[in-house]
Amino acid sequence: MPPPPPPPPSAAAAADSWWIETCFQFLDVCTEALESEGLMVKAQGSFAQGLALDGSDLDAVIYRKGEQAPRGKALVNALMNASRRIIHYINSGKGGAANMHIKTIERIPWARIPLVKLRFSWDWPSGRGDSWVVEVDLSYGDETRGSYDNRIGEMVASLPELRVFLQELKIWAVSRPENILDSQHQALSTFALILLGLCYYNNSLKNGRGMAATLEGFIRFIVADIGNLHSSVCYVKVEEGEYRHVADDDNNNHLTRSPFKIEVPGEGPESNAARSLSRKMWMEVVYPSFKAAAANRKIANRSNRRMVQVAPSKNVPPSKHRVGGRKKTDDIRM
Repeated sequence: MPPPPPPPPSAAAAADSWWIETCFQFLDVCTEALESEGLMVKAQGSFAQGLALDGSDLDAVIYRKGEQAPRGKALVNALMNASRRIIHYINSGKGGAANMHIKTIERIPWARIPLVKLRFSWDWPSGRGDSWVVEVDLSYGDETRGSYDNRIGEMVASLPELRVFLQELKIWAVSRPENILDSQHQALSTFALILLGLCYYNNSLKNGRGMAATLEGFIRFIVADIGNLHSSVCYVKVEEGEYRHVADDDNNNHLTRSPFKIEVPGEGPESNAARSLSRKMWMEVVYPSFKAAAANRKIANRSNRRMVQVAPSKNVPPSKHRVGGRKKTDDIRM
């Protein structure tokens, strides 16, 4: 049967099972295309976190185990060479690439790192109707890239209350008319939002409110505890559930600097998940959106939108990267 029609753009919802399965098929065929080069690939971002929404792209990174990624022009060349190899393999119908096709390829000029966008379609002959299509953002990096995404995926898989909270938080943020998740224009990145949500959740656990971590509580947390950060920087320890404000006395580039220092667990003190956020966007767009939501106190009950990544349809072939009913999204041999 064909997948159900997607909801309207205004109604954010969990990614459908066909999208999840198509992502896994793309990772599988990349394995076949690049295994002779000694390369590996893993998913990162919302797919690895288990928090993908309808209309999401698949974020995937190519890397060589035990080696750092090249820099500069060599990095771009490595990415383009691997991308061309994948495209040739899929479009020639080799191996497991039968019924698959790369429709388009382009460089993303505004991306912080070299990035190639692929449009991958899969025509598995199941009588389902139209092709299944996924857009893929493919990069080349170090082995550690996206490691905490996998950690988040493990946590939400084992903690149902955390999954529900992060799902509702992300769906709410995506639905905001102010476009608060727009890192391209110096607003919050989705990753930074998720880490702020985890900090709030862990802080609630420390204070005996773990089961009461809610979307409404998070909005109050941002408004009352974080604030508009006009003259301070908020340092966030995610897994400790801790945050502190430090006065920002340096007036140079006051509005363009990030008002947050969100340390990514496992990546060291120099990391900052909110590095793309500017104080100007926080004060004028993001924070006012939270404040308005707190003021009207009419946060809809979104329990019917809770994201559950259902099992793939039975009419698709199994993936060799599925472990215990769930595919492994890291360290996939290429």
